[in-house]
Amino acid sequence: MTHTVEATGNWQHTVHVSIPAEEVEVRLDRAARALQRRVVMPGFRKGKVPLERVRADFAAHIEQELLEDFIPEAAGRAIQEAGLSPVVPPSVQHLHFTPGQPLTFDAVVDVAPQVEVRNWKGLPLVRRTRPIDGATVDAVIANLLEVSAVFADLDRPAQDGDVVLLDSQRLDANGRRLANTRSKGNRVQ
Repeated sequence: MTHTVEATGNWQHTVHVSIPAEEVEVRLDRAARALQRRVVMPGFRKGKVPLERVRADFAAHIEQELLEDFIPEAAGRAIQEAGLSPVVPPSVQHLHFTPGQPLTFDAVVDVAPQVEVRNWKGLPLVRRTRPIDGATVDAVIANLLEVSAVFADLDRPAQDGDVVLLDSQRLDANGRRLANTRSKGNRVQ
């Protein structure tokens, strides 16, 4: 695999990647063999379909599998070899793939901009502190306890302080259920 890096902006680089036809053919063969183990065709047992037949009948599927698996791997390897640290996953552009030919594509990589800090000495800084009292700590702890509470089913009538899950259905004047008025699992305290 060969690659070249081109700076296309202050924080964007384009990595032009070219993968030799031999490596592409090895990857295609690997994908075809993996598919061969799963293919079921009339006249053949599972996994016993000839490789040539699998490659002919499922060529589009094999090529799609190659592109989905191999392109991210190759792009990541080229970016790592180029010494770039992307801030988001790269986008692949200008993909050229023809069986028997080298595979080429561009990986557009956004990197953190290089910032040169100048004249920073003498800047006034103010350290702010927030006083925390016991009531604030107690309020946070009470909130955490309520959020992480575990509810258990009880075999007794509801009492003050209990949480009840309520299922309801609205009825018309004749006692028939109204459509789309069912409610399940409402918390009542």
